[in-house]
Amino acid sequence: MNYEFATVVWGDAFTSLYLKVSLPTLLSPGNLGSFRGKRNSVYRIYTTPQDAKRIKESPAFLKLSEIMPTELIFMQADDFKHQSFECYLRAINKAIDDDASFVLLHPDGVWGDGAFANLQKIATTGKKAVMFATFRVAKETFVPPLLKRFLSEDGLVLSVPPRELVKLALRHLHWETGSHFWNSSHFFELPSILHWNVKNEGMLLRYFRLNPLMSTPTKRFEMPLASLDSSDYIIFANPKFDDLHIVQDSDEIVVFDMCDSKYPNIQIPRNRANVFKVAYWAAGRDSPFYPNTNLYSRRFFKYKIRIHSGDISPRWKEVEKSSDRIVNSILFLLRFTPVWYNIKITWEYIIGLAKSNRTSVKKLVALIIHPKNWPLLIATFLLAFNRYPQVVFWLNKYVEHCDEKHFDREKVQYLISSLGAVDNRYAEQILDKLREKGYLYSAPTKK
Repeated sequence: MNYEFATVVWGDAFTSLYLKVSLPTLLSPGNLGSFRGKRNSVYRIYTTPQDAKRIKESPAFLKLSEIMPTELIFMQADDFKHQSFECYLRAINKAIDDDASFVLLHPDGVWGDGAFANLQKIATTGKKAVMFATFRVAKETFVPPLLKRFLSEDGLVLSVPPRELVKLALRHLHWETGSHFWNSSHFFELPSILHWNVKNEGMLLRYFRLNPLMSTPTKRFEMPLASLDSSDYIIFANPKFDDLHIVQDSDEIVVFDMCDSKYPNIQIPRNRANVFKVAYWAAGRDSPFYPNTNLYSRRFFKYKIRIHSGDISPRWKEVEKSSDRIVNSILFLLRFTPVWYNIKITWEYIIGLAKSNRTSVKKLVALIIHPKNWPLLIATFLLAFNRYPQVVFWLNKYVEHCDEKHFDREKVQYLISSLGAVDNRYAEQILDKLREKGYLYSAPTKK
């Protein structure tokens, strides 16, 4: 099997963290070190020309280049944060062209040793994608003891056993990670992830949204999706759920996100979790076009993920039973997703658009009075009622009759994401029409 690794990194802070911590953990013997001598992999780093010079001269990068072929691909420094998705899109399509598996590596991840040796074992079983859960640790307090204890004498490799990494992470949890505990007094208002504490042993995770480590897409991505880090991407890339491997034990694969303890700069009011709040969020939408959860994410939520620093004791069974009662109640409520919720969100979106500013009002009026846009409005309205076949019909009408000048790419993109979240076949019907009309997005090829 061929593997193509990709990292997008830019700016002094991200680049320093990547070269000082993240890349050294990747260089450990059980991670990318397990690919040494194999001619089936390549590592591409997407960055700015300024940061590329620093990366290329780094001893850690030179060591990586000894393990596998590497490429530095330059992007312009202007607004690089918003170009990151374009970089991943290019990397994904390159992997498809090369008949390779795509492995996504963030520059702020710290990896337990053995993760990528296990990834290769999983791939040999025929799985097309590997999904994992992660949470944030406080970078300022986490990194110093990590380097002091585990950095090699040459300063290039951090080989950290999974349980030792978990033990250290549990001592330095980011405040946001703590806000996702079910018994938190300041429970996070966007409950896509739920945590339970297993006293002195670890954490139990139940996540609606998991991250793709490896995926094996077969069709080029010609139009951007709403998200790459969760199930929106993977439902398009690997439409058969049985082809996915869900990492449920930190002994197999473990990674944490190193994050500034002051980020994000928000205050969470006193708030207690309950099944109705979580179900209400999970049944809703970020916008009229994009649901908070889909068929994949609701299945992800059923998995019990153990992050542990020692052997599994009977205490875990007690915590898992408690979480099962909560999760089963939430999933039961989701079976009765109220149509009125979708109507409410759609109405709030239209009113908010009208109130935001004068330009938006003009756009809204133009949208309504232009006859070629009526099918788009009808499709949006039907989406609120979960009438997906009818949404496909009217969206196809819109694509067929709308000229390129009036084509609303953004709204079509999110409608397609919403349809794909329900059934990939719905989205494919629209994509076929877009290909026919030549309206599909294609990423620039600048390097």
